Amino acid sequence: ALTAYLVMMLDSGILHCDPHPGNLLVATDGRLCILDWGLVLAVDPDIQVALVEYVTHLATNDRSAIPGDLVALKFVPAGRMAEVVEAGVVAVLEGVLADITAPGGLAKLDVNKLTATLVTLSMSFDGTFCIPTYFAYITRAFSILNAIGASSDPEFSMVFECLPYLAKRFATDESPRSKQALQRMLYGPAGDKPLDTALLASLAGGLGKYASFQAFQAPGPIVKGTRTLSSVPAVAEAATPVPPSNKDRGGSGARGDAASEAVKLLLAPQGNYV
Repeated sequence: ALTAYLVMMLDSGILHCDPHPGNLLVATDGRLCILDWGLVLAVDPDIQVALVEYVTHLATNDRSAIPGDLVALKFVPAGRMAEVVEAGVVAVLEGVLADITAPGGLAKLDVNKLTATLVTLSMSFDGTFCIPTYFAYITRAFSILNAIGASSDPEFSMVFECLPYLAKRFATDESPRSKQALQRMLYGPAGDKPLDTALLASLAGGLGKYASFQAFQAPGPIVKGTRTLSSVPAVAEAATPVPPSNKDRGGSGARGDAASEAVKLLLAPQGNYV
């Protein structure tokens, strides 16, 4: 369900915002069926890319990127970042980021407390820091998904579970900002660190897992940029119709083969990332 909602929010730009268990059904063929589309958010393309960058920074605990994220996500007007930094807003949000990326991750994050913190900041720095309207809808949707995941797996980490989508996005999105986000992940914010091979392996495993998810989707590839996963035959063929488990962290068999092909894709001379 989480991957489906990421695809809605970051690929299609139309997000279903009421994913309580009564609205999420599993069809007999294994596909996800989402009911009641009365509460829907249209996500602007610029916000889509900014959210991809932000999730990437969460996954890598990249706190130095917070100021830029706040502007890109429209929490802070362009040109006002110095005021926000000086007022201590960034320091508060760094604390939130530390909570999210700590052991247990988002599963232990108090969403109500986070919302209250943001509201307080907005009231204290009126005109400098504000909560965009879209953010309330996204917070609602993903806090419900997080609660569903945590109820079935105490170790559920939403940040970790975003990796399959991120891997797919990086493998198919040709935009400069996506390339830069991946390079920042793999080589550090300044680009001066050795290649993070462990993270590269995690992304490769995530791409294999995403290919497994695609086996349950209706015919037709999801397109982003100029590539699709169906254009990587070895990955597509390795996908098997076996629902992945939250406990399946490394992948094996067909998913392992897909992960190997994903590494080849990311490292290919004609590629545009690593």
